[in-house]
Amino acid sequence: MRKVRCLMVTGLVAVYVTMSLMNPLRRPVSHIRKNILELTPIGTNIAEVTRAIEDNANWRTMYKQMDRGYSIPSYPPGSNIVGSKHIVVDLGKSSLIWYVRSYWGFDENDILVDVYVTKGTTN
Repeated sequence: MRKVRCLMVTGLVAVYVTMSLMNPLRRPVSHIRKNILELTPIGTNIAEVTRAIEDNANWRTMYKQMDRGYSIPSYPPGSNIVGSKHIVVDLGKSSLIWYVRSYWGFDENDILVDVYVTKGTTN
């Protein structure tokens, strides 16, 4: 009986590890950004980007800021603003504590100018 339990636990751990490794959000930020740009290339209008975000059941729009672009972490802070408006999306978690977010930046004509992807830890 003990041997059966040990095999079951080992099997469950193997399944969990395999599923975790298959999570596309565990890939490098550059790879995730490339996939996003294949879905919403530079030059796509904001309505099409919004539709693509809404069509992905795993993504959650955190907020839209229509009066300011997003800021890439830089020194001095705020010196690298991208676009004149932006959308921030929670793409999901790559593990129990790591989140993945994407920032879509648009110009004054609602055209996508860049995408920034970041990973961070939850509190």
